Amino acid sequence: MRSKVVLAVMSATVMGLFLAGSVFIVYDRSSTKQYMLQELNVLTRVIADRSAVALFLEDKSLAVKDLRAFSAQPAVLGVCLYAADKAIFANYTQANLSATCPERPVYTGHQFTKNELHLVVPVSLEERQIGTVFVRVGLDELNSRFIQHIKIISIIIIFISILVYFLLKPLQRLIALPIVHLAAKARVIADNKDYSVRAEKESEDEFGMMVDAFNDILDDITLREEQRDRTEQELRAHQERLERLVRNYTENLETVNKELKDFSYSVSHDLRAPLRSIKGFSQALFDEYASQLDEGGQDYLNRVRKNTLRMGELIDGLLLLSKVTRSELNVMDVNLSKLVQDVVVQVQQSDPERKVEFLVAPDIRTQGDYKLLHIVLENLVDNAWKFTAKVGLPTIEFGVLGGDSGPVVYFIKDNGVGFDMDYSNKLFSVFQRLHRRDEFEGTGVGLAVAARIIRRHGGRVWAKAEVDQGAMFFFTLSDA
Repeated sequence: MRSKVVLAVMSATVMGLFLAGSVFIVYDRSSTKQYMLQELNVLTRVIADRSAVALFLEDKSLAVKDLRAFSAQPAVLGVCLYAADKAIFANYTQANLSATCPERPVYTGHQFTKNELHLVVPVSLEERQIGTVFVRVGLDELNSRFIQHIKIISIIIIFISILVYFLLKPLQRLIALPIVHLAAKARVIADNKDYSVRAEKESEDEFGMMVDAFNDILDDITLREEQRDRTEQELRAHQERLERLVRNYTENLETVNKELKDFSYSVSHDLRAPLRSIKGFSQALFDEYASQLDEGGQDYLNRVRKNTLRMGELIDGLLLLSKVTRSELNVMDVNLSKLVQDVVVQVQQSDPERKVEFLVAPDIRTQGDYKLLHIVLENLVDNAWKFTAKVGLPTIEFGVLGGDSGPVVYFIKDNGVGFDMDYSNKLFSVFQRLHRRDEFEGTGVGLAVAARIIRRHGGRVWAKAEVDQGAMFFFTLSDA
């Protein structure tokens, strides 16, 4: 009977302490992880909102400066900022660390691994995702804290078990009742998750020390709860302030964009009046006085007329760029194959003597604005037509890649002069050209217009080429 009493009391004591310690460890780890996640999630979302400006302006230095805000978080191993095409735009790592960026984020939200926390937060501008922030956080400190708590709880349980074993035999009644009482308290805490419960200290001996340790653990949990509540309130207030700041930045950016669009449209219209005068007077001068000019004078006059025409083309291109930016999208079902065939007829009529082989995949359909997509295909086909002019057997092909479960990618391929990929970043910028004007005519606006329309459809455009080996332009739309 005595052995059973000793065994029962010790078992109850050990189980109660083990249960209480387990609850404390699990709760402490869970609350610490939750606190870490909330704190880093708020900071990451703030940085994501700030990084939207850097992504929009394509300013890597500004992006890195924004990411360095994580330097105040020693647990953060590295931060990666991805552009809309999932390419790495900028990254930041803590000193003396070599945290690497994954090729592309594969999920949104957070994920705990054995030794790390991964956070993936989208970067949005005007309700459109333009990038992603990926944060790697080390859990070494959390794991060390977890192991330390296990050791402490284990030491407490072992110490108390040994003490109880030797004291129970002569002092069964004196020891059994307090232990049972403490075990009951621990079970109440475990069952009800009520950490306001405290064990009553009845003596100043080892059992009293155990009760003090037990209550200290509960005090630590209670204090942590209070600190977490205060921190959450502070974080919410800080988040609200930052959200107001981001809203102000966004409103200012939208205002600047609108002013730039209005300025571009106004300048384009205001330039037409003096240009018409120059064109008219130069034509009159040519018609009435050309015979009175020597060869040099006629050459100067022809240059004036030629550059007047070119200026008109540039203004038309600028107006078109402004128009496709401002116009509303009228989404409908569009047969891209039929659009390409119509464009082919147009370009062939411009030079009926040229022999070009066109390969158009049949019945390729999508959802989009018919007129704007016609402009896209017109510019891409015209681009291929122009740069195959010096090829003996020119070929231009339109088709589609992917589909079913993968993304739909449309392409226009030619076997023309191609270009150097080192300069591909200039392809879709306004007034940027990769070939001299005396080699191939053009305003440098067409591809910029096409890219702007494709982006308005929620897609992207890119190209691959080799010098004298042709070029291949790819683009996606929102239904891809």
